[in-house]
Amino acid sequence: MPRLGFTLVALSLTACIPWPRHATKVPALEVSVSDADGGALPEAEVTLVRFSYPHAVVHESTTRAVDGGVTSFEEVREWETIWPLMPHGIPFYDFAWCVDAPAHDARVGLVKPDMKTLAVALEAGDAGCPSAKDTVTRARFSR
Repeated sequence: MPRLGFTLVALSLTACIPWPRHATKVPALEVSVSDADGGALPEAEVTLVRFSYPHAVVHESTTRAVDGGVTSFEEVREWETIWPLMPHGIPFYDFAWCVDAPAHDARVGLVKPDMKTLAVALEAGDAGCPSAKDTVTRARFSR
């Protein structure tokens, strides 16, 4: 029985050890935006939203203006501290995108892990990008 007590104490102490990791805050991604006829949309904007599982918690968003129909995001990585053995101690990040332009309906989706380029054609309308949380929800449940 003393071994069991020692094991439980040892496990509970190791759960409190922080662990550093280098996490992606913004993925490298080139986005081209056009209207339904293939014409460039000079006033379009692309927003990337970083969120984590298991509860789809939004961490931050980054917006870029489109120049000549294209914009790009450079990869940004930063060190963070995680708690590996604590419940929900390791966040797994994912990214949602929203593309918006005046007089056009916004579109949303998820950035796939191996995605380096994205081409989006917007239809005429007036629905802009939703909030960051709603962008994540719509992107996760739209197929």
